[in-house]
Order: sequence, then C-alpha cells, then structure tokens
Amino acid sequence: MLDTTINRLFDQLEQLREERKKSKGRGKAVLYELEKNFNRILLWKRNGVDIDVIIAELSTAKWEALHDSFDSSDIKIKKITKTTVKDHPADARYIGWSSEKLISSIYAKIETLKDLVRLDPDNKKVRKAVRLDNVLRLIRLLTRHVSH
Repeated sequence: MLDTTINRLFDQLEQLREERKKSKGRGKAVLYELEKNFNRILLWKRNGVDIDVIIAELSTAKWEALHDSFDSSDIKIKKITKTTVKDHPADARYIGWSSEKLISSIYAKIETLKDLVRLDPDNKKVRKAVRLDNVLRLIRLLTRHVSH
C-alpha cells in the first residue's frame, strides 16, 4: 500500500514538473519552488528523514519575493472545479478557489509550520506530521488543478 501511494506521489511530482516546464516567469519560479518542497516532503515520507529537518528545509523564498506581483495567470487563470476534486472528497471545500488563493494557502501553511517548529520545537501539541501531510495534500491538489 505504501509503495502504491509513493508511486502515485512520484507520478504527481512528474506532472508538476511538466506544468512547470510549460509555465513562464513568476509562475515557473513558484512551481519550481513547490516542486522542490514536494521532493523534500517525499524524503520524509519515503526515506524517513527527520521531520524537523524537512520542515526547516521547506522553501518560501521565491513566493516571498514574488507574491506581491504574482498574478494567477502566471500559472492558470481558472478556478478549482469539481472535476479537479472528484476523486478527493476532502478537497471539495477548495472548489472555486483560484490558483493564486491555493498557492497563498500552501505557503501560509508552510510558514506557520516552520515558525511553530522554530519557536517551539518540543511542543507535542503541534502535530507536525499532520500539518506536513496537509501541505503535501494541497500541493497535490494544485498539481491536479494545473494539469487539467
């Protein structure tokens, strides 16, 4: 089961790479950064790299530099549709969101998680694995969204 899930993750990572190659400018830079973050999360999922190390290595620099001038047309202008989430009922709440709103949400979750781990690394109430899985789920949703 885990191998099947990991294989699906690698398939989605390849989809993200393909979309990045088709994008231009700011969209390409942001998709590249998300691709790198996806890869880092896979190191935790597949290879058991320490979660604190992975969280510390998640990158937001491109988004921080570009978000004020970012336009959803830099990636895709359309909104998330029912087709994008049809096999993923947990993602139904994102129907109608723009690419930009979804990307902002992904980066906000990454920043919050990085801050929580940096400021209070031993806090057992912070469910790091759940939060990191949520970041991965949203990146996967973005991948499905931009691939349609």
